[in-house]
Amino acid sequence: VGALLTEQRRFDLSGCGMTTFGQRLLELRYWLAFAKPALKQEDYERFQQALGALAVSFESLLHTEAMLDDWRTLSEEPLPLTGSVWMEKQLLERRESLFSRILTERKDGAYTRALFALWAWASQYPWAGQDADKISSYGSRRLQKWVQDLAGAAGHDKLSAPEACALFPLTDKLTVVTACLKPALSLDADKALQKVRNLQKVLGGGY
Repeated sequence: VGALLTEQRRFDLSGCGMTTFGQRLLELRYWLAFAKPALKQEDYERFQQALGALAVSFESLLHTEAMLDDWRTLSEEPLPLTGSVWMEKQLLERRESLFSRILTERKDGAYTRALFALWAWASQYPWAGQDADKISSYGSRRLQKWVQDLAGAAGHDKLSAPEACALFPLTDKLTVVTACLKPALSLDADKALQKVRNLQKVLGGGY
């Protein structure tokens, strides 16, 4: 949360800091999802909804940036696509529009209010001072559940395009949380993380 509050001060019309902020905001939502069984339902819903509202512009920005990178790559192929200049212009205009929208939202104080509320709540939550072994045990069990869910969903011989797309968020969640918790986990985190990254490559997900 502190990193997000700092990152938003760097925003300008060139988009400075916005992509990083968007990625960290997404990761923060993953952490809330990871902790969901240990949270009061009303607390979980309140902050997921608040962060989800903040994330709308940033998710659009991340998608636009990814499309722009992909389109530029395609445009550099030996046989460039027809209309490549026009499409890049449209994506750049879309990105600039999102930069302006995000700056307006920041000036209105939307990000600061939501992030400070989350920080105040998290700092007073009962998990403060919890035994490290209990936290590690919870983390291992929760990750194993996510891995089982992913394995079950991806275990079909043939996945439709919508089914494959539905797996992207879960693979991203697993990658982010496992990488951060790796030193404290009792399970073989490296092995689990590699499995998830391999699946991400197959599906085309991850960032």
